[in-house]
Amino acid sequence: MDPREEVFVDTFIDSRRRDRYKMLLSQPKTRRKALNRLYHAPDFDPRCAHRLDLNLHLVSLFRSLGAPERAYLISARDDLDQKEMPLEEALENANLSDATIVCCIPSQLAYWMGDAFTYPTLLLKLTASQAEQYGDLDALMAASQTTKTGRIMYIEFKGKELTGPARIGRVHSSRSGQTLYYQNKSFKSLKGAGSKSNYYCVETGDHYWISGPRRDGHDSLYRTGIPVEIDEDVRVEYWRDIRQQPFRAKSSTTK
Repeated sequence: MDPREEVFVDTFIDSRRRDRYKMLLSQPKTRRKALNRLYHAPDFDPRCAHRLDLNLHLVSLFRSLGAPERAYLISARDDLDQKEMPLEEALENANLSDATIVCCIPSQLAYWMGDAFTYPTLLLKLTASQAEQYGDLDALMAASQTTKTGRIMYIEFKGKELTGPARIGRVHSSRSGQTLYYQNKSFKSLKGAGSKSNYYCVETGDHYWISGPRRDGHDSLYRTGIPVEIDEDVRVEYWRDIRQQPFRAKSSTTK
């Protein structure tokens, strides 16, 4: 049994189940039984588990919580189980696969993705300073998500035309919600004054249509058949959570 797995079990598995998990994981003949638990109902300590918003930028979140550059995987997929890889690759593989745990810091920080019917889960044991500052995991996550997440949006440049080039990307907002930010540009609402547009760029005055992306991919007000580029940092989330077609997660356009 890899020492990282033993530390993970001692940290995040319910104390009543730890010995059994260690026994199952330590033997090749019984390891599969433990891994199959990762699909639906791992016996996590509820004090350490937090369900994540589907639109979170995971790499940014985990780095902000102190994750190192590489992570160790425990997975029902044989090609991922007991492998170590870069953090971003590990999180992406977990989101494209079922029943996978990404161990960032086995004694403190991990990520779990079950099957298609479960929400991704952050596993975090608060440090003494975090406990003193926030009190509990929910309070820490509320503070973290308020400032770091943003939302995946459809952004179409209008100019003076009915249609224009568009992208799918992560848009952030000011604390008041009155200003949006994307790719070093800031946008304010036209408050109904636009013609087939709803925001204008503060820096250039150009008009844009910015909206939440649709599940069917028909985001433009006027259908053009032109593929829309998807930003790399939202590609996996977009196909998995919005379009609900995770098998297309490598596609960099909407067509």
